[in-house]
Amino acid sequence: MDGTSLDSELLVVATWLRVFARLDPSRKLTLRELEAFSGPPLIDSCRKCFPDRDPQEVERIYVEEAVPLYPTLASLFPGEKETLFALKEKGCRLALHTNKRREQALMALEKEGIAPCFDAVVAGGDAPMKPDPSGVYKILALLGAQKEDAAYLGDSSYDLLTAHNAGIPAFLVRFYPRSIPEGLEPEGYVDSYKDLPEVLSSWWSLMH
Repeated sequence: MDGTSLDSELLVVATWLRVFARLDPSRKLTLRELEAFSGPPLIDSCRKCFPDRDPQEVERIYVEEAVPLYPTLASLFPGEKETLFALKEKGCRLALHTNKRREQALMALEKEGIAPCFDAVVAGGDAPMKPDPSGVYKILALLGAQKEDAAYLGDSSYDLLTAHNAGIPAFLVRFYPRSIPEGLEPEGYVDSYKDLPEVLSSWWSLMH
C-alpha cells in the first residue's frame, strides 16, 4: 500500500514526528531517519525506536496519530485510479497485500475511491508479515488463482522478497524513492501507473 497504491511519505514522516513528540520529545531525528520508517513493517519500527515499551502500545499510538492526517497528507499517484479501474474492466483480478492494519488499509481505499478495484485485501493480522509469502498464498486462495497467473507490484525490498518467496514475478515502481539492496533484482520496473498495463502485457507475452 504505502509507496505503491498510496502516496504517504508525508503522512509517515508527520505521524512519526507526533509519536516521538509524545513518547520521546527530547529526541531529534533527521529527515533521512524519518523517511526510513516508510517500508519496514510498522511493528518492527515500533520495537526498534522504543525497545523499552510495548511495541503494540506504540503501534496503537502511531495509528491514533495517523488517522486524522490521512485527508490532507495521503493521496493516490498520478494515473493510478484510472489504471486500476481499466485493469478491472479488462478482467484483471486485483488484490492488496499490506502490513498495514486492515482498518487503516480499508479506510484509505474507501477515502481514495479505489476500494471497488480490489477483489481481496490481506492486511496486517490476516497473515504473517512480509516478506513471509503466506499473505500471497492467502490471496491466491481467495481469488481461486494460480501463482503462474500472478504478479506482484511493490516499491520495496520487502515486496520483492515476498513475491520471490511465493514464486511469482515482482515489479517495482520507480515513482517512489526507495533503495533496493544490491543483489535483489525484480522482473521489471514501472515508471508510472499509465505504463503498468503495457509492462504486464509484455511480461505475459514473454512468459507465455
